Amino acid sequence: MAVQKGRNVRVEVAATYSAAKTVASISKAAPGLVTSTSHGLAEGAIGYFSGVTGMDEIEGQAASVDTTLTNTFLAEGIDTTNFGTMSGTCSFTPVATWLTLSTATAYQIAGGDADKLDNTTLLDTISTRGQFSSSARPSRLLLRRALTSPAASRTWA
Repeated sequence: MAVQKGRNVRVEVAATYSAAKTVASISKAAPGLVTSTSHGLAEGAIGYFSGVTGMDEIEGQAASVDTTLTNTFLAEGIDTTNFGTMSGTCSFTPVATWLTLSTATAYQIAGGDADKLDNTTLLDTISTRGQFSSSARPSRLLLRRALTSPAASRTWA
């Protein structure tokens, strides 16, 4: 199967949220098993956790609902095996509606014509009298532009 990148991509953001569901526990597993009495969530629903105590790693984390039962669901893609132990209750707030930011139907790398490059070459020559010391500085610096007349050369003392 060939993978095409950057074509027909839709970016969506949460617009509104449903009422938060009370979460009694989150297991330490891969994925984490979330216990929420009569949550009523459908598989594929997306939401986020908040008010978590003990299992700080999941605070604010978005999750997709998977394998739902009446009082439990799996937090798809979230491995809570090495997270702290949750204490008390927290909330899972599902997204109710989404807004589409953009639909990408094509893309273009860069744009317009290539910039013209200045191929001028700078040459420098440093001539000194004696040896360098910490206080010595070059006595003469010669700069010359290539492809110009000799009159364009400059010498600074």
